[in-house]
Amino acid sequence: MPNNMNDGIEAAFVREQQRGLSVALKGRMAVLAVVALWIGTTRQPPMVFYMVGLVVVFAVIGLAQLWVVGRFGVRAWQLYLAMFLEVSILAVAIAVFAGPMTNDLPITLGFRFINFLYFFLFVAAAAFS
Repeated sequence: MPNNMNDGIEAAFVREQQRGLSVALKGRMAVLAVVALWIGTTRQPPMVFYMVGLVVVFAVIGLAQLWVVGRFGVRAWQLYLAMFLEVSILAVAIAVFAGPMTNDLPITLGFRFINFLYFFLFVAAAAFS
């Protein structure tokens, strides 16, 4: 094959990768909006403020990733950095929120509650990406 044909095919793959990631990030924003609404209607203050704030942090990371992809293209390190930030923030949040739920019990018991299920969202997102 001529070199310019390979370049065209490679450019098409790059464009589709960008489009796919953009669609995934926009879908993620929609899911985060639904999660924020759900949290806002099912939790009581002050916990609702912390949890919605956490959703906003995830949305900001997603919007920043969407902007970077649109401006500079898809780079593997960007995807890994975003996933690392999100999983780290989620791990800290689960550890912090587990404390009040367990009170006098060992903090590791807090990981047996429903908050740990949020990690499966990242597993699902990684599987789809």
